[in-house]
Amino acid sequence: MPVLEHEPAVWPEDLFAQRVKFPGPQQWCAYHVRPRAEKAVARHLRSHNIAYYLPQMERQRRYQRRLVRSRLVLFPGYVFILAHDHDSARRIEYKGIIRSLAINDQEQLDGELRDIHRLIESGQPLTREERLQIGSLARITRGPLAGLCGQVVRNKRGQKFVLQVQFLQQGVSVAIDVASIEAL
Repeated sequence: MPVLEHEPAVWPEDLFAQRVKFPGPQQWCAYHVRPRAEKAVARHLRSHNIAYYLPQMERQRRYQRRLVRSRLVLFPGYVFILAHDHDSARRIEYKGIIRSLAINDQEQLDGELRDIHRLIESGQPLTREERLQIGSLARITRGPLAGLCGQVVRNKRGQKFVLQVQFLQQGVSVAIDVASIEAL
């Protein structure tokens, strides 16, 4: 089986450089997709010139003597699109799409997706977090992630800063120095 090129996480590349006004002609919509079909759905959307966001993180594993890099989807089963309206998003058909989910709070999801994108672009090692519990809110004050707001959670290795997508009840975390955060 041939190895496919990795699917871009953001298409078009300047999707987050644009400022979207809510309510407006464009809105976010989430596709619930078949298991392990996220990248195929993204490929289909790109071929039809539809703006999407498929957050991914890079993972490195060593198999025998080879170092293998792969890109994992951060939120398995979901692809986010920026459509002109929810009805046009529902009309897109592809075998990997199970259903289209409407987003009630467009501004909140837009902000969360922008923060996730910024965290991924920082190059910090990430960990996927599922079913997040309410924790203490904090803001990063220094470094390349300054200004991001999220939760601080504690684990065996120390403290982590978590950004979450409320709609999915999932998130992504990064190890953080306690000195570079402040409580909100």
